[in-house]
Amino acid sequence: MRDAARRARIAALHGTAWEQARPYAARADADISQRPDYAPMMRDVDHLARRLEAVPVLILASLDTRQLGPLVDAAGAIVSPLAA
Repeated sequence: MRDAARRARIAALHGTAWEQARPYAARADADISQRPDYAPMMRDVDHLARRLEAVPVLILASLDTRQLGPLVDAAGAIVSPLAA
């Protein structure tokens, strides 16, 4: 995706999601947070979330849940996240 306005919108959504997820990530990662590579990784995640709008191109991957058959319910919601 090269469109600057779309990239900016996605960056804003991603930044909001990261700010909301950060406290949960800290708790969820308690078992790995003391590894030597954890702090640098989290700094990089934060750096990306704060500067995503500046990248020249975004490559987006998506999942069409309608193609997952028994892994989704009638509304397309994943009922088996690990399998998906």
